[in-house]
Amino acid sequence: MSMEGRVLQFMGAYTDLQDTMQFYVYAHLSDEERGSFTKKNPDDRILDNFKKLFRKKLNVYVPEHIPDTYNGARQHRNDLAHLLDIAAIEGDPPNRTMKVVRYDDYITSGAWARQNKRTVDLAEADLRDWTGELRRCRTDINAMVHIASMNQEFDWPDDHQIEVSWIPWWDGRWGTPPDDPNAESFAPIGRYRASIKPRQYWVPKAQWWTPPKSQNG
Repeated sequence: MSMEGRVLQFMGAYTDLQDTMQFYVYAHLSDEERGSFTKKNPDDRILDNFKKLFRKKLNVYVPEHIPDTYNGARQHRNDLAHLLDIAAIEGDPPNRTMKVVRYDDYITSGAWARQNKRTVDLAEADLRDWTGELRRCRTDINAMVHIASMNQEFDWPDDHQIEVSWIPWWDGRWGTPPDDPNAESFAPIGRYRASIKPRQYWVPKAQWWTPPKSQNG
């Protein structure tokens, strides 16, 4: 695949995640709120509204993987969104680097204006890895919506057992994940809810599990 193809894949995955979050927020706003929401939505406002919706209205915990990935990939997205020129593509697959000349900032003073430029390096491995993580977030949201639907349709107590093989994330507050991902077929639905009660499903803080850091941090 060309580096240009990597860029398109990355930008598509980022936009798909961003648009999905906006869609769910917009769908749950009143007509009056929609007018204000659609005027201008910085990236962080989209994410904040998304988390607020699922926590407060749908009672679903937002996996930390989603905000971490969305925020982490944002710098690459911003660099590409302000692309002015591709200065060079260096190296060999799968470890190429694209040198991008981008718009940096816009300065005005009186009758004149100035647009600055800077060059940034985009590593092929980073674009590939972030694309995979962004797509994973999109899958996570599908599962979150499923949990929200169960919350709304059934009046189950927190300790009601649900089949969880379709839930693609693990929260470190539950302890170390099982070695066999199929070993845990059922878990209490309360574990995936955003209310205070799910704390009863957490292990002591000293036993919280932290996933290994990827090269994306």
